[in-house]
Amino acid sequence: VLGLFVDPNPPIFNGSWWIDDIKARDAWNISIGNSNVVIDVIDMGIDINNTQFKKNSINALNNLSVGDGHGTKVLSVAIASGNDADINGTGPNNMAGICWNCSTAVYDNSDSNILGQLGKVISGIDKAINTETSSQKKKVINISQGFPLPSFFTVGQEIFRTALQGSIKEAYNNQVLLVFAAGNTSVTDDQLFLPLFNSPEYEAYWKSNVIVVTGSLNSPFGYMIADEFTKGNVVDIAAPGIGIGVAAIDGSVVADSGTSFSAPMVSGAAGFIWSVNPTLSPADVNAIITDHNNTTPATNST
Repeated sequence: VLGLFVDPNPPIFNGSWWIDDIKARDAWNISIGNSNVVIDVIDMGIDINNTQFKKNSINALNNLSVGDGHGTKVLSVAIASGNDADINGTGPNNMAGICWNCSTAVYDNSDSNILGQLGKVISGIDKAINTETSSQKKKVINISQGFPLPSFFTVGQEIFRTALQGSIKEAYNNQVLLVFAAGNTSVTDDQLFLPLFNSPEYEAYWKSNVIVVTGSLNSPFGYMIADEFTKGNVVDIAAPGIGIGVAAIDGSVVADSGTSFSAPMVSGAAGFIWSVNPTLSPADVNAIITDHNNTTPATNST
């Protein structure tokens, strides 16, 4: 039980429907995160001084640009504090993310072309893995970038998969969990995120240390992947992705859509799980999130 200083019922805000959809309030009655868990966000357009982050401690791993605010939106879903005791007032101008007390670091991968952006993602993963390295810290890296664009198929797929191989292995060797947004491509794809040449070694790295997230919507027919989002065997899990409340550049809360905002829900959830039970491996956390038949306990019995 969190006690009197935490309100697990942050105010209703524009696009807050997903909080009850994923039962976040139930989780907040157990924990709101731990500073020994680090959620790293690699993205473009990150403003760590946004008013929605006034109670979060955020470490910038390189020079940041506010840009269009895409990274700010992503970051807000992962970590913005929704504790009424922490924010100045309540109401639609304040939002909540998932893992309020998790430590946070950000890396800006802004570049004029997509291959440059991809190169900076690789640099960002390396920087994130090798910053604040400690056996006591658990680390999740969120990448909500749409590299797998339709124009980036065929040869682009091979570039994407080959380029990421070293980063995936590094994450595996350092017990880091990577969370990718599947993309808003409206296609069913079974190869895009899979390792090139179907190497058993790299398949093992991806399977244990990578989660690929697509977006869902709550329709009259139940939960379903939205038509505009990537589907297929590359997808590990779906999280809400339509009309998600996020932090805008001016500090207000707006509703936006995309797998970019589904992924940080999963990153935040991973941070929450590690906050409750730091003895788990990345593969354990992955299984708890993606395998409905998993029996690994999320809580630490000790």
